[in-house]
Order: sequence, then C-alpha cells, then structure tokens
Amino acid sequence: DEPVDDEKDKVACALNARTNHPPTRTRILGCGSIGATTWCNKPNTLAFDCFWQSFFGPLGATAVFDCLDEAACCHLNWLLHASSDPNVFLRYLMSQLLSFELPEPVADLVDATAFSNYAIGGKSEQLANRLGELSADDLFPGGINDNDMAQCSLSGIWLLHNFLDRSHEISQDIDTREGSFWHAIMHRMEGDFWNSKYWYRKVGKHSVFNVIDDGWNPEDFVDQCEAASDAGSLAEVQPEAVREWKALFEYCYTRTQ
Repeated sequence: DEPVDDEKDKVACALNARTNHPPTRTRILGCGSIGATTWCNKPNTLAFDCFWQSFFGPLGATAVFDCLDEAACCHLNWLLHASSDPNVFLRYLMSQLLSFELPEPVADLVDATAFSNYAIGGKSEQLANRLGELSADDLFPGGINDNDMAQCSLSGIWLLHNFLDRSHEISQDIDTREGSFWHAIMHRMEGDFWNSKYWYRKVGKHSVFNVIDDGWNPEDFVDQCEAASDAGSLAEVQPEAVREWKALFEYCYTRTQ
C-alpha cells in the first residue's frame, strides 16, 4: 500500500480551505530562494512528516497561506498534487511571500518558517550570532542610495525573528516615517500598546496601509492585537501582522538601492 503522507495531507487541507474550490493551474511567477530547507527524497511517511513540519513550523501551513492571495493558493494546490518534488512547491511559495529576490547571504532569513513564528514565537538564539554579523551592506550588495531605508530593512529583519530589543535599537535612531513605523510595530509586539499608537500617529497616513488592506487602520489593529493578547489568541491576528511586515519591508527594501 502507498503510505499516507499525513503532513502533506495537512498542507493540502489548508490550501483547500483557503481556496474553497478544486485546484486550477495559474501562471507561474519567478522563483526565489527557498533557503536552507531541503528535501530528503525518501518516499515514506516519516520523510514527508519531517519535511513539512520543519518548513511550516509549529503553527502549520494555515498561517502562511492566509498571507497569500487566492490565485497563488490555487497554483500551490496544483503543484502539491502535480509534482513529486517539494522544492518545486517551495520555490513558488517563496516567490509569493516576497515579490523580489533577496541576495543569497540573507535569502534564507526571510522564509516561511520565519513568517510562521513572527510576532507569536520566541527568539532563535541560534540565529543571534548570525544576525549580529549582518550589516546593511549584506542586504544591499549592489550599493545603498538611502541609508535610512537600509537601516529600516535591517531593523525589519531583526523584528521578523522576534528580536525586539535589537530592532528597537535601530528603529529609534531613524528619524523618518518608516523608522517610526518599525518602531510602532516593535512596541505593539512587546505589548506596549499605547506607545505603539503614539508611533503610528507619527507615521501619519502611509501608502503601505492600503497594501496591507483597503482602508487599513493601524490603531484599530493595535486594539485587535491587545484584545487577542488578553485572550491568549495572538495567532488569530498573526496573518495580518505578517502582511504588514511584508508590505513595509518591501517598501523599504525596494527604495534603498
């Protein structure tokens, strides 16, 4: 009998729930790096379980797919059933998580595992030394035209991995709206909700808001996060926090070079 790939089936169920209809093939976009995650290429249940668990993290796939649009999820669903190589699936997934490709030295720092842990998981001490050695020049090997935006991107990388203090050290010295934006997110993540709203007010109306969602209001989202924190249900607001991180990071990163 063919083995039942329990973790792969969970991924398929999460995609089906997200799309609400059978998989259809859509246009394949450019593929980015999939980071350090690799497929052990063993056709057994244990291999699949280890692979999907290690990639999507303890929250499973749902939190990641909630950050994608329906067309991307439809194509992921098709790839999941059409390809025997999970790397094909993951390359497309990573191309959707960010619309641009990061340089090789840092590409594996921005992956689905980081997104699944963002704002609800703990810090990875294994990454502390590596992040400590990371510079803005590593993020932008082609050169930096806007140092404030470069520092914002660096602050965002630290924040993605839940190193709030280190992100704060950087963002509090950036006297721009984007610096205030990262500053506001950091205070919201640490539970200082009043202070978070103060820094969001310093941001003012920003074009990133409508990228996150039409009519997105940061102070309303702070209230939602506070309520979720009180209820012990931060996972419910985590997908929106990921969309916010992606939109702001992309805004800063693409305006640095």
